[in-house]
Amino acid sequence: MAGREKKFMVNTIPATQARIHFGEVLKRVYRGEEQLIIEKDGLPVAAIISYADYEQYRGSLALSNFAQLSRMVNGEIKAKGWTEEEALKSVDQAQKEVFQDRYGKTSSRRKTR
Repeated sequence: MAGREKKFMVNTIPATQARIHFGEVLKRVYRGEEQLIIEKDGLPVAAIISYADYEQYRGSLALSNFAQLSRMVNGEIKAKGWTEEEALKSVDQAQKEVFQDRYGKTSSRRKTR
């Protein structure tokens, strides 16, 4: 959806209504641009969104986590004063150690740098 914003309505319904009309609740979310917040005793406790919206959320979350991890790794590399080549050697060594630990032998698939 590059370049355009998806528009949808967010509505709040009580948990009892969601339970009684669950089939209709699913249809509302599936067919329209609607997301539902489920309340229990006046407190929001859950959300019902379409699977497409969920997948988009998961993708955004993964990208955010990757960006955070990348910043952390870059910070560590800079703090250690490593060059790119030294960082790649460290990653290769760590991969070999994990493979050795997990499978009890050295990986022959990867080329050494």
